[in-house]
Amino acid sequence: MRQGEIYMVRWDPSVGSEYRKTRPAVIISSNAILDRSKLVTCVAISSKIGKMHQGDILLPKDTLNRLTQDSIIKMHHISTFDGSRFIKYIGHVDDKVAEQIKLAIKNHFGL
Repeated sequence: MRQGEIYMVRWDPSVGSEYRKTRPAVIISSNAILDRSKLVTCVAISSKIGKMHQGDILLPKDTLNRLTQDSIIKMHHISTFDGSRFIKYIGHVDDKVAEQIKLAIKNHFGL
């Protein structure tokens, strides 16, 4: 697993307003952390682009990310899971989206 890759992730069991079921997510952990930890930090991806909120990042489907439809990266939904929840590699984000994610993380945490 590497930063910027998209995987199908098992979100269950979940509680309250957390995402449920199996859904795609983009990895935001640094590669250095991924090399030494079994925990992986990611951001949920949703295909419900009509529910885009401020801070979300539009992710049009393309040959790199291999998504089946245009989607949004839900930057307010950052989660850390054991690597065993990551079921299947889908693709990865391009450099432009990767930079948007980095900026959104800074904004999310007020850095």
